[in-house]
Amino acid sequence: MIVSFRDAPIRKKFVAIILLTSGLVLAGSSIVFVVNEALSFRTDARKALESAATVIGRNSVAAVEVGDAIVANESLQELRGNDSILAAYLLTGENEILATYVSPKAVPGDLPLPIGLVAGPRKATPGDVQGLRMKSDSWDFRAIDVVSDITNERGRVGTVILRASFNELEGRMKRYLPLAGLVLICSFCGAYLLSRRFAPTISRPIVELAQTMKAVSKDQNFGVRCAKHGDDEIGELVQGFNEMLGHIQSRDEKLLRHREGLEEEVARRTVELVHAKDAAEAASIAKSRFLANMSHEIRTPMNGILGMSDILLQGDLPAEYQRNVELIRRSGEGLLDIINDILDFSRIEAGKIELDDVPFDIGGIAEEVAELLAAPAQSKGLELSTFVEPEVPSVLRGDPGRVKQVLVNLVGNAVKFTERGEVFVRASTQARDGESVTVRLSVRDTGIGIAPEVQEKIFDSFSQADGSTTRKFGGTGLGLTISRQLVDLMGGTIQVASEPGLGSEFAFTVPFRKGTESVHLPPVPRSDLRGVRVLVVDDNATNREIIEKQLYAWGVQCRGAGGGEEGLSVLREASSEGSPFDLAILDFNMPDIDGLSLAGMIKSDPSLAGIRLILISSVGIRGDGRRAREAGISGYLTKPIRRDILFESIAAVMGLGDPGDGDLVTRHTIEGARRRIGGKVLLVEDNPLNQEVTLGMLSVLGCDADVAGNGQEGLDAIAAKRYDLVLMDCQMPVMDGYMATRALRAREKESGGGRLPVLALTANALPGDSDACLAAGMDGYLSKPFTIKKLGNILSKWLSVELQKEPGGGAGALVETAASAKPPISPIDKRVLDGIRDLEGAGNRGFFERVVKLYLSGAPGLVEGVLAGAEKGDMDSLLRAVHTLKSSSANVGAVGLSDLCRKIEGKARAGELIAAGDPLLSKFEGESRSAHEALMAILVGASV
Repeated sequence: MIVSFRDAPIRKKFVAIILLTSGLVLAGSSIVFVVNEALSFRTDARKALESAATVIGRNSVAAVEVGDAIVANESLQELRGNDSILAAYLLTGENEILATYVSPKAVPGDLPLPIGLVAGPRKATPGDVQGLRMKSDSWDFRAIDVVSDITNERGRVGTVILRASFNELEGRMKRYLPLAGLVLICSFCGAYLLSRRFAPTISRPIVELAQTMKAVSKDQNFGVRCAKHGDDEIGELVQGFNEMLGHIQSRDEKLLRHREGLEEEVARRTVELVHAKDAAEAASIAKSRFLANMSHEIRTPMNGILGMSDILLQGDLPAEYQRNVELIRRSGEGLLDIINDILDFSRIEAGKIELDDVPFDIGGIAEEVAELLAAPAQSKGLELSTFVEPEVPSVLRGDPGRVKQVLVNLVGNAVKFTERGEVFVRASTQARDGESVTVRLSVRDTGIGIAPEVQEKIFDSFSQADGSTTRKFGGTGLGLTISRQLVDLMGGTIQVASEPGLGSEFAFTVPFRKGTESVHLPPVPRSDLRGVRVLVVDDNATNREIIEKQLYAWGVQCRGAGGGEEGLSVLREASSEGSPFDLAILDFNMPDIDGLSLAGMIKSDPSLAGIRLILISSVGIRGDGRRAREAGISGYLTKPIRRDILFESIAAVMGLGDPGDGDLVTRHTIEGARRRIGGKVLLVEDNPLNQEVTLGMLSVLGCDADVAGNGQEGLDAIAAKRYDLVLMDCQMPVMDGYMATRALRAREKESGGGRLPVLALTANALPGDSDACLAAGMDGYLSKPFTIKKLGNILSKWLSVELQKEPGGGAGALVETAASAKPPISPIDKRVLDGIRDLEGAGNRGFFERVVKLYLSGAPGLVEGVLAGAEKGDMDSLLRAVHTLKSSSANVGAVGLSDLCRKIEGKARAGELIAAGDPLLSKFEGESRSAHEALMAILVGASV
């Protein structure tokens, strides 16, 4: 109701308010009149009744004194003429009723005393009389009671009680109420007519104002005006509204004139911007083509120089020629590094850098960088060490290649500018937020340091700490600039803290997404080192802290010693207390007692001779292994030490693993320990080269394998034969891996049989491919190209594993991807080919030659298919050819060509048109020729 009143027209509101006000006033007046009339009547009736009681009392004094009832009754009979009197009583001093008068209209309920009308002596109780006295002072709408004492000169001799009715008041009210109702109705009618007459005087201007506002709002016509009907407040409101419309109209006219001029200006400027945009796009295209051509033109002869240098170094050259060729190779590598810096900087400036989103191990990246730069650090006598805090997630998602590029730059600078001391790489968790992890990577050195005033300048292009640095240490001054730009692209920050003469610490933080455990990481070691007591003896506090923290993370009971004397004392003290150490890890180079001497002292002490020893050296020197065995040392490792190598070495030395059969445990014997995996495996792959390489790996790992050429053939093979695991390629003709896996899962659900593990072989061309594999029902995925180690790691999760020793440790060679290996000097990464050669040791005689020839026979057709698809605009044909060539090239070490294939495939799948003349195709064509020529030369050399 309140809402309805609020939304009602203002005229109706005005009438309703007047009627409501009038009604309330009239009703209030009537109520006041009735109440006043009732009060006045009661007051007058009481006074009259009290006067009558007084008169009766005076006339009845004598009768009451002598008890003359006849005289008393006669006194009361005089009340017959008063219709309002209902009853009267004369009481003696002892409250005996002497005389009574009861009106013929009275009923028993109207009598003041609870005494009947029967004759005879009657008497009222003192309580009844007192009650009537109290009641006479209260309001009663039925009757009025008066109790009056009869007195003489001696005091009270009796009592007069009178009761009168309100019949007369009731009669008055019956006459008044109809009259009052009539007056109320007439007043309402009059008020309604008056409000109807005068309400428009107020409501009409407001209504007209509201209608004008609605019209202006609807039609946007600010030329209308509202009529003014008076000079009151409403008139002032109307006048102000009209003035406001005038101001708005004037403003709109000015805006219209300005807009007409602005449109002309915008049209003129648009033409200029279109011309400028066309010129900028043309310049950008020209710049991209120039970069592509320059990269191709520079790299092609450099690849020839470096490739032929490598080939020459493989032959039997005289020592002097060997040194000359090595000098050529190193000079070429230095020049190539400078060229790569310039090209990277140009690509970043041109906005051509794209980030990957793949799972990786940040600790593995740090360890790879340390291994990559171990040789230059060892040549300067520097301690190069890495440590990954245990709370850092083992699997992250991001761009490992760019993280590694930044780390290589920072660690390389640290080694370059440090003459003595150490370089320490540390990875830690800075923040966690749901599925996001911010990792801090720092590189600390004890080098020359950087002055505060130039610390910010070193991140600028072509800048170094001072001019002499360029001449003394070399370089373009672009490394830190590229590093900062890459960190910015990844959403992180980079900073430096340094003191001249004391060293520097470069640190960068990058947010990553948490990944899931996958084949990108080796499986968790199965040995249990918990409870093993280890003493770490190293004078370098950083190295000692790293090893101790890593051992603590594995549950090892660990203690450190800062030198040989302290270590020997700790060992003897523990032995005397009955809790000897099981193992001692000794640093080779210590100032007081070197590691070999300390080992001899330990083994010569009968109480310590049972302790097993591992020697750690910063520089591996020929003959150290022999001397270590003679000193009774069980393991010999060179820094930097990877976590998995340290773990497996301790396990082997303690008898929890035995890759060496009593020989000295080294990095090579650990890596030479192979897994032999039993089980029946079905490989579903359409690429013949990939089939050959994968079957060779499976044979080395001890698996019995069959091949199917597409998803449909794979389903038929699974239906005809029992397999323990399926390796499923994702993109194949007839039926791809996704459809085949879905069909397999549906078949298993219908038959109620067990679940056959299916592992995807995916090229990870686009972010989200791995998620698509899992969504299709696959149990895991392996990125192409993969190493035999990665294949063994993932197969070991599903199939039975048996450790066996392989002589020479060569079978652990890797078929590396471009992201995890040092950028190749030639178009072919020799380490990949070495890995293929190592597969011949498992009975696959001629395997290397078959794989290379298979690639050389099929690659030209695929290259032609890519170029023809681009020329005709046939993206489907281009995608099929480039996808096949991508994985094939990676498997034979043509990582540069494989990377270009990946980029072409990514652009095509993103819907970007790749046409003839595209700079990427020019690079692709040149790289394919270089890879083909290099492989032909390698094949000719292998057959000689």
